Amino acid sequence: MQKVDSEFLADLAELSERLAADKLYEITISEVQNEQYDPAAKARAIVEADGDMERAKALYIKHRVRRLNDLLEQSKAEKKIQELAEAENKARRLTEQKRITEARMSKFERGLYRLGKKVSKK
Repeated sequence: MQKVDSEFLADLAELSERLAADKLYEITISEVQNEQYDPAAKARAIVEADGDMERAKALYIKHRVRRLNDLLEQSKAEKKIQELAEAENKARRLTEQKRITEARMSKFERGLYRLGKKVSKK
């Protein structure tokens, strides 16, 4: 079974859908040729083929590509979650910076600051 790491999945996510699908098939064919099977995809294929090993090889491709696709989608979802968390953290930091800035100002300066006026200290 070919190792599929998160960096590879990120690169794959950048490809068009058809190119990504082709790459998944290339990986799977390589696994079949090298007899390095993904255990879950192999088990599903054997069960679906009722033990017919020739048919199971063909079904392995179907199940392995599906599993690789699932990994790809999971990777995309994790990336999206990470991006949302980073945006939330950035917004939280900005809010905290604003709070600190306002806390250091006089009441009059805070009013000007909130109105978008520049406050210059003399």
